[in-house]
Amino acid sequence: MSKGKAFIAMPFREKYDEILKVIQKAVTSLDLEISKLDEMAFTGSIVERMRTEISESDLMIAIVTEENGNVYYEIGIAHCQNIPVVLLTNDSNSLKFDLKDHRAIIYDKVNPNNNFDELLKMLRVTLDTNFAYPHDYFANIFGRHPKEATELGKRKVVESLKEFSNLQEPINIVDWQTLPNGELAVTVKDYMETSVRGIFDRNFYLKRKKID
Repeated sequence: MSKGKAFIAMPFREKYDEILKVIQKAVTSLDLEISKLDEMAFTGSIVERMRTEISESDLMIAIVTEENGNVYYEIGIAHCQNIPVVLLTNDSNSLKFDLKDHRAIIYDKVNPNNNFDELLKMLRVTLDTNFAYPHDYFANIFGRHPKEATELGKRKVVESLKEFSNLQEPINIVDWQTLPNGELAVTVKDYMETSVRGIFDRNFYLKRKKID
C-alpha cells in the first residue's frame, strides 16, 4: 500500500529552514511522503511535474509569509484539483483577500517548533474525510473554536450563495451534508422561497450552484 503524500509549496530561502523542519517533522509523523520540487531530480517541464505532484498529493502545505508568485500559482493548482491546502505564515496581514478565510496557522518566527502540535492537529483533521459536520468541518476550514467556527462557516455559506444568486434576506440554511469526497453540499432558501444548492470544495470555494 503506497503512502499518502504532502506537497510543500514555499519560497526556497534560508529564512524558512526552521519552519520547514517543523513541517517535515509533522508530515513524517503522519507517515506521509514529502513532495518538494527543489529536492527532486527530473527531466522535462517543471510546470508539468509540479502539476503531477500536486494532483497525486493528499494535501498541500504552503508558506505564504511573503508574496511569492510560484507559491500562489501552486495554491491555485491545488484549489482547481480540490486538494486541501493548509497555509502557514508568521504575519496574518500577509494573507491576500482571496485567502483571508482560508485555514491558516500563524507560526512563531522565533521558535516555529511552538506550533508543531497545532500543525499536526490541523493536518490530521484535513486528512480526515469523515467530518462530524458542522463543527469539525468549519473548525478545519477556519481554524477556530468549533462553535465559533460553525457560526462563521454558516455565515460564509450564506454570503457566498447570496453573492452569486441574488438571494434576499432573510436567508436560511435548510439542508447540508458532507459528501464522500469531503466537499460540502448546502441548500439555502430566501424569504421569496428561492432555493439554491451549492457545492463547496475542501478549501471552502464555491464550485457550483443550482437555483430551484
